[in-house]
Amino acid sequence: MGGVDKPLVIYEGKSMVDHVIASAPGVAEVIISANRSLDAYTTRGRVVGDEVADVADAEGPLVGILAGMEQCRTPWLLVAPGDTPRLPRNWAERMAEAGAGLKNVVAHDGERQQHLHLLLSKNTAAHLRAYLQAGHHEVYRWLESLDVTQAEFTNPAAFTNINSEADLR
Repeated sequence: MGGVDKPLVIYEGKSMVDHVIASAPGVAEVIISANRSLDAYTTRGRVVGDEVADVADAEGPLVGILAGMEQCRTPWLLVAPGDTPRLPRNWAERMAEAGAGLKNVVAHDGERQQHLHLLLSKNTAAHLRAYLQAGHHEVYRWLESLDVTQAEFTNPAAFTNINSEADLR
């Protein structure tokens, strides 16, 4: 999308990140992993960067997830990419129900697992740190190493990433 900060792109009248935030109205706190447009994100929640102690040269979404876990003030961290503005309004509740307060959860859209729509216990932070320190960065492989259950959804379009101008239409 021409190098723009995708979550801030307007989709159906408001930024994509605002759609994502609105899809989980019961969350205790909004934490946004970002490395640019910090002023814009700060108006929406607490911003964390990708700088994580003891994890050198790591990159990718798992670094942001670990940073979120370290800053999270609750026992669980709900994770969603900022460019998925079509999430169902009840997705956070369905994730919590699937885990029953005991298990990490990944969304399944009816066709495939959505590796970055997660409900994670903060207790997994040490495991994630070790995974990153070992030089790994694949989200799906990390999830395979955890005890994860799936929250079942039936609308794959709800989890679509907006990656181009054509996707906005």
